[in-house]
Amino acid sequence: IQMVFRPVWPIPVRPFGYHIYTIQGLFIKRQPDVCVLYSKMVVDNFLNFDKIVEYMMTQPELWQRLKEAYLAHNTKVMRESMGFIANIAPLAFSQDQMKLLEDSLKDALVDGLYKAKDIHRIAAKYIGKVTRLEEKNCHALQQMPPDKFENLLHPIFQEDEWILVLLGGVLGVIVGLAQIWFLT
Repeated sequence: IQMVFRPVWPIPVRPFGYHIYTIQGLFIKRQPDVCVLYSKMVVDNFLNFDKIVEYMMTQPELWQRLKEAYLAHNTKVMRESMGFIANIAPLAFSQDQMKLLEDSLKDALVDGLYKAKDIHRIAAKYIGKVTRLEEKNCHALQQMPPDKFENLLHPIFQEDEWILVLLGGVLGVIVGLAQIWFLT
């Protein structure tokens, strides 16, 4: 486990002044590659519109504001799409029927906002591409000094590190005893 994270800073091996090798934790040595994968994981798993919409629905004030903005935009688009028919429609329907039609369309739009999984995926890709979030996150992680980068993931392992060390020790004893038994 320690080889994965230690040493944090590169230590050059230079016998007689010739650089042979640089010793550094395996995870830290691969920082540029790890950053690319980590950034992709962050964007793919956290820029997930299904989760964002579900979260926003748990925030009544925020959800209400989003619905109002969404409905205002879609009402405007609907009226622009209908053109002059939007002016004639109230003559064909009573005010109550027209209001019922608009309310039904608004309810369907809000319900569609939640259920539109394909649109969520497309919007997430578009936002990711436009904001270059993955690229910017990757660059920021690659610029981190090794000690700060090590603190990014090592705390996850530290809690259970003793179990891994103990398991390694037990497996080492088992393999050692098996070797003695098979070789004698």
